[in-house]
This record gives sequence, C-alpha cells and structure tokens, in this order.
Amino acid sequence: MNRFTYLVILLAAFGLALVSCSKDSTGNDSEESKTYSFTTANVKTAGTQYFRFSSNTANSNKSGGYDLAFGVKAITEEVGAPGSCVYFTVNTYPVFSTGPGVTMARVDAASLNDVTDVPADNAFKADDTLRQALIGKDWFDAQNGYKVRPDVWVIKTCAGNYGLVQFRRYDFDFTTMHIVNIVFDYKYNPDGSTDFSAAELDSFQTGNGYETTRYFSFADGSLQMAYGTWELQVEGSAVWLGPNVTAYKIENTNINDVTTIQTTGFSGDQVPSYVSAGWYDTDENHTVIPKDYVYVVKTTEGKYAALKVTNYYDEQGNSGAFTFEWKFLK
Repeated sequence: MNRFTYLVILLAAFGLALVSCSKDSTGNDSEESKTYSFTTANVKTAGTQYFRFSSNTANSNKSGGYDLAFGVKAITEEVGAPGSCVYFTVNTYPVFSTGPGVTMARVDAASLNDVTDVPADNAFKADDTLRQALIGKDWFDAQNGYKVRPDVWVIKTCAGNYGLVQFRRYDFDFTTMHIVNIVFDYKYNPDGSTDFSAAELDSFQTGNGYETTRYFSFADGSLQMAYGTWELQVEGSAVWLGPNVTAYKIENTNINDVTTIQTTGFSGDQVPSYVSAGWYDTDENHTVIPKDYVYVVKTTEGKYAALKVTNYYDEQGNSGAFTFEWKFLK
C-alpha cells in the first residue's frame, strides 16, 4: 500500500467518525429542543389517561409507571360571596396529576419557548392525592359485628356554629350486601352557642347512599344535590364532612349527656391537592380556557420535560380531550 492510498483511507475513516459524532450530537440536541404535541383520549368516556414522556403515549392502564394522569375529579367551589358557606360540587373538574415518584413545578410563561432552564429544586412538588374522611366508617366497628360505636361527634359548621351527631342504627340490603339508611340523632345550636343543655334532639335517615350520594344540613335537613350548605355527606357507608366543616369525637357517651363542648381540637377531612390546580379559566359559557402556564415535570426517568396544555376539546368540540405541547429540557 503506497502512502497516497493510506492517506486516502485515513482521511475517509476520519471523515466517517466526524459524521457519526455529528449525528449523535444532533440526535441529542433534537430530543432536547424538539416540541411534541399529544392529545389524550376523552377522559370522560375512556377514563383516566396515563401518559409517559419517554414514549409520548397514554392509555387507561397505569401499570408499569407513568408521569402524568389526565382525568376528571369532583371539586367543591364556593359559589356565594366569600364566607357565605354556599358551595357547589362539580363532578367533571379537569385535572392532570403526577405519577408515583414524579414531581412538577409551575412556571408563569406564555409558551414553551419561554422556558429554557429547569426551575430550582424547591419549586418541584408532588401531588397530595390522599383522600381520607375524618368520620369515614369509624361510626361502626367492623371488627365487632359491625356494631354502631357509642360515640358523639361534635361538628363545627362552615359558619362557625356547633352541632352534635350520634349514629344509632342502619339497615342492611342483603341483595347488594351494603349498609344503607344510616340513622343518626343530632342537636344543633344555630347561634354559635356551646351550651347544649336545652338543645332539641332530632333524627335523620340517610337512605341508600350507594345509589345516590346524600347530603345533610343541620339547618335544612336533606339536600338533593351538592349545592348550598351541608355538614355531612354520605357516600355508601362512609360519612364525609362538608366543605370547611370540622369535627372531633367524644367516645363512649350519649348525645343527651353532652351539655357543653370545647371549642378546640377540631379536624377536617383530608382532600387531594394538585400542583396543577388552577390551570384553566372558564368563560360565561363554562368553556375551559387554559391559562398561560407551563409546567416542568421531573419524569420517572429523571429527565425534565416542560408542557403546556393548549386545549380541552376534541375536533368535534366535546370536552374531555387534553391537548398539550411538550419538550425535554437540558
């Protein structure tokens, strides 16, 4: 092999190496700068959609891990003047939440192009999706023949008044094997008094909380829907507190023996808290309009992806389909 031939081969090999390095470099830069678009299935009809950035796919199966879940949740909003304690529960509140081990930060930016850097570590938070009822099923003893516990629950209403509740009995539907028609006694002081020595005793029956969620108001009795002011909400055999309602338990006592109560020690239900809360506005027609927010997600693989929701409607104008743009950040 002469020197000229050797030089040609060497230069060709060197050129091939440069091309290879250039392709690899371009590939990484493309991944970090390319903007993707994705539209979920309609979460109202297909159910919650679980999305992964690494594959740019979503489906209704969350096994194997996921970065974000897109769906609808029930949320209660105050519809009267602030402090009016008049609430309305919407069962189709659109929300996207983080997956296990995934955190997210909100950036006040109008577009993805405005976000080039990863926010500080302390800006990333995980969703608190724990939902626990303070009373829940603690009103009966599942380990002792499902007997009703002899406890009195002291309830503090949203308006700051006090009531007493003691569960007495329930019916059992053997066709569905469910506890139904929970019966409880109650007393109520509408003037904020803590003295129950002269308060009248009344009773209430919830009916079948498995067929329809039941709402109870000390002032109005039964509510047909989640609109107005309510202190207790019965879902199946579980009892939840109304919005901004708190309570504590006096164990092993009788409601007629409680003449005065303390005004401390009240606790409320634990409800989910989402980092994405407030991601949209609505107009006079209740149309969902995404706000100019960009969210940066630390994914299950430890990468950072920025996304912006651009639409909540499919091509036919039906609500429930999330469309968002996203890109990886360096």
